[in-house]
Amino acid sequence: PSCFKSTPNSTLTLNHWLAEIPEPELIQRPRLLLLRGRILNWDLGEPKLAMVFFERAQAQFRQQDDLTGAAEAQMWQAVSLRIMGRAQESISLATKALDQLTSLKADDQIIALAIRNRGIAHWTTGNITAALRDIRQALELFERLGDKYSVGMCHHEIGVFLVAQGNISGADQHYRQALHIWETLGNANALANTLNSLGVSLQMIGRYDEARQQFNESLEIALQIGATRRAAFAQAGIGDTYLELQEYERAIEAYTKSTDFAQEA
Repeated sequence: PSCFKSTPNSTLTLNHWLAEIPEPELIQRPRLLLLRGRILNWDLGEPKLAMVFFERAQAQFRQQDDLTGAAEAQMWQAVSLRIMGRAQESISLATKALDQLTSLKADDQIIALAIRNRGIAHWTTGNITAALRDIRQALELFERLGDKYSVGMCHHEIGVFLVAQGNISGADQHYRQALHIWETLGNANALANTLNSLGVSLQMIGRYDEARQQFNESLEIALQIGATRRAAFAQAGIGDTYLELQEYERAIEAYTKSTDFAQEA
């Protein structure tokens, strides 16, 4: 964990810069509209407002006769719908966008992302079979493209889906492939997340000491980079292992720390 350093988060600075661009100027640049929407989705938790920017981007792409860009904007709208809890609408729009991107022979990177996003939407509806099919297809594309970060995300997500199916050994293999990628890339936040998920899977099969080790590693990294939300999840996992072992005082202590981190986050 000591090899991971906390780096300044430029996302809020970038969002502030985008917000300062006069609206008439911003609307003429659909790529910047997509960027603003993605920040609102992933970093600021405002999917409804993000949807507005994605819709504006789609309209502008169409005005510029850029059908691929318009389909990409639809793909991001589907992501916003999923985050808002409108999963079935998300799947429908994601499928429409993917069909358009495929027929237009869009860049494989965009197609892979569209497939992955649809897979996550399937997961939110409980259709694990469809989710796995999409994420595995996306994984193959990302591997051919050499996109290590996206490959790592797909491995992590496949692990989550397999755990839901009760396939802990299969999930373990994918989690460990993701961990190797995060260590190679030096991505501390993703490493803490996958360590936590691995801990959850180990706990499910009664390997409590190993699970707590993963949670503790996740916690250490999360604290080092100031990721209090990740720290809250890790502490909750630690509490769960103590609870299973009927070590109630330690469980309460861990849950209390988890609550404190969650409130801070």
